[in-house]
Amino acid sequence: MSDDPGGWQRYNIDRAIAYSIEAIKASLLINGAAAIALMAFLGAVAAPNSRISIDVHEIKYALITFGTGVAVCPVTFLFAYLAQLFFAGYVASDSYLWPAETFRWAALLGFVVSISLFCVGVFLAAGAITTTV
Repeated sequence: MSDDPGGWQRYNIDRAIAYSIEAIKASLLINGAAAIALMAFLGAVAAPNSRISIDVHEIKYALITFGTGVAVCPVTFLFAYLAQLFFAGYVASDSYLWPAETFRWAALLGFVVSISLFCVGVFLAAGAITTTV
């Protein structure tokens, strides 16, 4: 890296943006994969001689939770895009700063909500499964 502090700052900002994009993609992936895996599991335990019983209502809520976690991700991407758009306009005018900060925090909240929904979905799915002896 050169001795230019502005170049180093630009590099760090670019890396932060890249990591945030990957984090949102990861939250999309884990929620989507959890929903698909749960549906595949339901198909596997649907056999008549299965020793696993499932509370369908709780599984339904787990699938809804995972699906909502997936749906939050594009909205999070939108908020991140709008934040970057306003940050880019900030160079030209100070009036762009407050919307940029608002959308940045909204994107962060969307990411946290998506990860939280994954955790709740796992808890609901685990609670819906019981084994019989």
